[in-house]
Amino acid sequence: MSSFSAPAVERSVAEEPATARQTAKRTAVERPAADRPQQTDAPAAALPTTQGPHIQDGVLDLRTYSFEKDGPIKLDGEWKFYWNQLIPPTGEAEGPTAPIHMPLPGMWSDSSLSTTKISEYGYGTYRLEVLLPAEYPETFGLRFGFIGSAARMYINGTLVYRAGQVGITPKESIPEWRPAVVDFQADQPRLDIVLQVSNFHDRTGGVVDSIQLGT
Repeated sequence: MSSFSAPAVERSVAEEPATARQTAKRTAVERPAADRPQQTDAPAAALPTTQGPHIQDGVLDLRTYSFEKDGPIKLDGEWKFYWNQLIPPTGEAEGPTAPIHMPLPGMWSDSSLSTTKISEYGYGTYRLEVLLPAEYPETFGLRFGFIGSAARMYINGTLVYRAGQVGITPKESIPEWRPAVVDFQADQPRLDIVLQVSNFHDRTGGVVDSIQLGT
C-alpha cells in the first residue's frame, strides 16, 4: 500500500472494454477542457511534497534521499523527450534521433527548449532515469494527474500505468483522463521510466500535472 493519502483503487492496466474506451473518446470531443469531470479513482487531494533533488539531463539522483524522512517527491524537471517517437520500454534503446529536454509538468506547445517544432497534437516519449538509495523500499507508489490525452508508463520494462490508448494517428489513439495512484515493485536501485504519450483530441498535449513518487 502506498503512503499517499486517500489512495485510489487502481484499475487493471489490461485493455479495457470497447464501451469504456468509446465513452472516454466522446467525453474528450464533446466536453471543454475546463469542464472535465473528476475521475472516481482520483485521490481527493495532492499530498504535500518536498522540493528535493532536481532532474538534470534526464537523471534524478535520489541516492542520498530518504523517502521515510522527506516523503514523496515530484518528478518535476527536464525529462529526455523524443518527439514523434514511441521508444521501446526495455533495455537501453534510444530513438533514431537525439532527444530534446522537455519540462514536466508542461504542455508541448509551451516548450521553448529546442528548435524542434512541437505541436499540441502528436505523440512522443518521455524518459527519466532515477537512482535510488542503496537501501531502497521494495514498494513504491506513483500519483498521476492529468495527461493529455493518452498515456502508458513502463518502469524497467514493466507496464505500471495506462490511460486510454496511445497511438500515432487520431484513429489509433483513444483519450482517457485518469488521475490515479498505482503501486509498483522495485528490484534494483535504478528506475528506467519510459512514459509514452499521444494527443489528437485535446488542446493540452503533454503531462499537465506533476507525477509524484513515494512509498
